Amino acid sequence: MMLFDSTLRRDLARSFAATLIVILTIVITMFLIRTLGQAAGGAIAPQDVVLLLGYISLEHLPTILSLSLFVAVVGTLTRMYRDSEMVIWFAAGVGLLRVVGPVLRLAWPVLLVVALLALFVWPWGNRQIEELKFRYEQRSDLARITPGQFQVSSDGRRVFFVDRDAGDGDFARNVFVLERRDDGESVTSARSGRVEMDAGQRAAIAGATRVSNPGCYPTGFIGLVRPLVAAGLIPADFPITVNAISGYSGGGKGLIAEFEQPAPAGTNDAWRLYGLNMAHKHLPEMQKHGGLTHPPVFAPAVGRYAQGMIVEVPLQLWALPGKPDPSDLHAALQAFYAGERFIDVATGPECAALQKTRAGAGGYVADLDPEAVNGTNRMKLYVFGNVEGTQARLVALLDNLGKGASGAAVQNLNLMLGLEEGAGLS
Repeated sequence: MMLFDSTLRRDLARSFAATLIVILTIVITMFLIRTLGQAAGGAIAPQDVVLLLGYISLEHLPTILSLSLFVAVVGTLTRMYRDSEMVIWFAAGVGLLRVVGPVLRLAWPVLLVVALLALFVWPWGNRQIEELKFRYEQRSDLARITPGQFQVSSDGRRVFFVDRDAGDGDFARNVFVLERRDDGESVTSARSGRVEMDAGQRAAIAGATRVSNPGCYPTGFIGLVRPLVAAGLIPADFPITVNAISGYSGGGKGLIAEFEQPAPAGTNDAWRLYGLNMAHKHLPEMQKHGGLTHPPVFAPAVGRYAQGMIVEVPLQLWALPGKPDPSDLHAALQAFYAGERFIDVATGPECAALQKTRAGAGGYVADLDPEAVNGTNRMKLYVFGNVEGTQARLVALLDNLGKGASGAAVQNLNLMLGLEEGAGLS
């Protein structure tokens, strides 16, 4: 009897393993073809194909295991009857019920795994799939542009086509844009194009007769947030908080005059919190050009120094749909601003060194002084994150009178006058 049990268990195990490999290969191949088709059609991100395939495989694994077990049992018993093995075992006094034991010994661990997968892994995998698709659907119009494919904008009013790019992601060849307007349709075509924060932004400025400059606070906020919204790392409807401090020159003549007088008796009046009515004048600008559906919670402050500012956006990364880590945010900002003359994204080692130095408040750190880039049109961006990768602080450093005001104005005027963009700027 022991010989029968061991023989049957061995045959069942071999049959189960072979069946599982065959079915898994077929299913993965089918889903790979379908997923590649969805990626080619723009329904999912190409870089998410392997990850999505893994989630789909986990989602269907309970069914695959159950089917493999059933096929293994039926196939093994069928073979034994076909080869007359069962006749021999019956003649030796082995009854049909003897088969139940070896079958159960193979089945119970498989069924246990199926139950765990169905109860825990399947719901988790399904959530991950939905988050990947949601994040991809939330990408901006710029992120939708794929060389060699017609793409429709998120609002359905524009159709884009780019024949090919130059390899660095900044320039594209043979650009076509069809836009539907209330008064008809317009078609724009060009031999080449450059991707800006808004497609064709520099060209639009150069051809405009009136150009408005962004506010100082929005410059830092939009510079940090919009690329991450465009990359799908931050959903447009995610609740965002922004903290900032500026020199008193940003408050106009009245505040300048007040702060240049001696501080009130008994205090240095070094720092003031304001905007407590939650209706700061820059909020609409932050929401619109940050690509958000809701205004952020804005906590501005003014310090007793003339100019320079720090804008900070803290993020709970674990609450974001894709659960990105700080390196994902840093990579997205670096890619977005690659080749930009006036916007610098601090390197990973630079951020790590500053994070270590500024773990405490002791000691002066010039790089994080709000006056560090005063007198320039530059903006410096930093990404700091905790060890677990679940939280991040995005920091923008700029001169509120430079990049946040006159520097941007001169840069726009240079474009409008056909001058070199950086003329007169540093």
